[in-house]
Amino acid sequence: MLSDTIKKFIKQALLGLLVLFIALFFVFNLNFFQGSISRSLSKDTGFNITMDEIDFVLYQPNKLTIKGLHVQHKKNKNQRLNIGSIQVNFSFWDMLFREANIENLQIQKVEVNWDTSTDPKESSKEKSPKTNESESRNSGLKALHLANTNIAPVNLVIKSPNGYIEAVNFQLEGKQIDLIQDGRFSLEKVFAELQLSLEKLDTPQLKATNTEAGIRVAAGKVILEPLKSSIFNGLVEVSGEIDLLKGNSVHLQKVLLQNLQLDTNQFQKNQEKPNNKSTEQTESSQLPIAALSIGQCNGQNITVKAGSPEQPIQLNALQWQTENIQVIKNHQLLVGDKAADFQIKGHMEWSDGTIGALTMQQGAFDFQAHLGQVVLKNMSFEAGNSKLAGAGSIDLNAPEIPLTLHISQSQFDLAEIIPKFSNSDHITQGILQVKGEIFTPLIVNDPNDYIGLSAVDLGIHGEDWKLNHIDLNNIIQGYQESQQTSLLDVGGFLLTGPVGIIASQFVELGKGALTAGGTTELKQLSSKIHMKDGSATLNQTAFSTDKYRMALQGGLNIKAQEFAGFSVHLLNPKGCSVLEQRLSGPFTAPASAITDTLIGTVLNPLAEIGDTLTGLVKDCEPIYQGEVTHPKQG
Repeated sequence: MLSDTIKKFIKQALLGLLVLFIALFFVFNLNFFQGSISRSLSKDTGFNITMDEIDFVLYQPNKLTIKGLHVQHKKNKNQRLNIGSIQVNFSFWDMLFREANIENLQIQKVEVNWDTSTDPKESSKEKSPKTNESESRNSGLKALHLANTNIAPVNLVIKSPNGYIEAVNFQLEGKQIDLIQDGRFSLEKVFAELQLSLEKLDTPQLKATNTEAGIRVAAGKVILEPLKSSIFNGLVEVSGEIDLLKGNSVHLQKVLLQNLQLDTNQFQKNQEKPNNKSTEQTESSQLPIAALSIGQCNGQNITVKAGSPEQPIQLNALQWQTENIQVIKNHQLLVGDKAADFQIKGHMEWSDGTIGALTMQQGAFDFQAHLGQVVLKNMSFEAGNSKLAGAGSIDLNAPEIPLTLHISQSQFDLAEIIPKFSNSDHITQGILQVKGEIFTPLIVNDPNDYIGLSAVDLGIHGEDWKLNHIDLNNIIQGYQESQQTSLLDVGGFLLTGPVGIIASQFVELGKGALTAGGTTELKQLSSKIHMKDGSATLNQTAFSTDKYRMALQGGLNIKAQEFAGFSVHLLNPKGCSVLEQRLSGPFTAPASAITDTLIGTVLNPLAEIGDTLTGLVKDCEPIYQGEVTHPKQG
């Protein structure tokens, strides 16, 4: 039997253990201090922080559990964060030696609602402190390692005066995360292997679903392995890396875009128009990204909508392959005076598309940007029976970004094209061929500046045109008989029709003739047009019907809408001028612009115009010797 002394000792020991366990319950049951912890966390911040329940397990491995963490802005109740639960395992013993080895960090049911739209002034004053990301800093810990981290799901809604961001069901898994080694935090020593997914991302500019990415952080680099997302009803896949030690330099090894449907007009509607002051600040400030380059960017089966409601443009089944792209350098976007460093090389093609009402079967071209010049090669476009081939260039160094287009071969079926762009039925059939060069700016402050800044040097040729509402043979015959009918209607129709197609119908002449009735068949048409500084000059310009041949000479000041030494000629078989009308004055009053009506020097007082046209008069000096031949019946 136990002695009384031993029994007394056992009773005292059991009582002591009971007191110890009661004390430990209050020490390690953090719910007892929940109110004090919440008040302490909320005291020196602008937020009210509360917790529903806190639990701490003393024995190894130590476990800390927080249920119901709530954070709310003290002034703006629309800024709040709710976390369903936080659970983490760690070694309390290791913490005594300033080593944080955290395992199984589980953060669940995160809801973030952050609305700054009601107080934009206050939110605009908030600025993130400037830090040197590559700087190595001392830490109170010798090491901080996380293993098996899981954060899911996270639902986020952020509203501001500039828009909103909504993220649904974001999940993050981290197998291994090393943040502090040897008592210092340094980006060079941070290591992490992460997997993230996002069910939905919604912003005014971007809608994305089913986003997944593998992320590896090592040696100061963030590596995407790869990132996949469904946006614009298609798929985007990106692989690359961000070098944090070199000012956030981004290099994307590969970008793949599949089945995207892009509407540039809708994107522009969602863009906020900044005022001049903010624009100047943006231009003068440096981008947070030091460099952005792309090794390969391929597009497959892309649909692009652009243009205006009156003249929509849509390209279907668009494909491209690009390489060696440099977009940002030294924290500057490579546009304007930095465009010389912009680089890109590739090929683009499509197999279906529309421009307005015109259907395009296919198009293709190669392109390369170097020293601010985008060179376009092997250009080819087809729309029905119409085709165009050539090359060109775009000068990114100039503020107007001018386009130079070299047309090596083209054929336009007017019966197909004109109804697509005009309700006029004045020309119902014919083939137009164009060769030469067009120079035009892509950006101007005033649309009226296009004419003055554009330049044209073209040769055009037409065959078998059918003209409605006018009978040129009757007009010319009437002039032969009375010498009172104006040849202006003949030349005017040429300007409003054939030349107007090239000159965008800036010239409006001969409207009276367009209602005269009848039809005309133009057998041939040819012209060399040179335009610069808003003035056009017609050289070797002529056309023929089945009976007559006419020539146009001189200049047209398109910018001022005036004739400049312009004349209309009726030709004989040798190309001599039988009749001539000279014009000088505004386009708006062509009849009053006629300064002279001359009978050619081939005529004498005894000669008849009809005889001259049939070649009975042989001594004359030709004014036209181009490719338009004289009709056999003339």
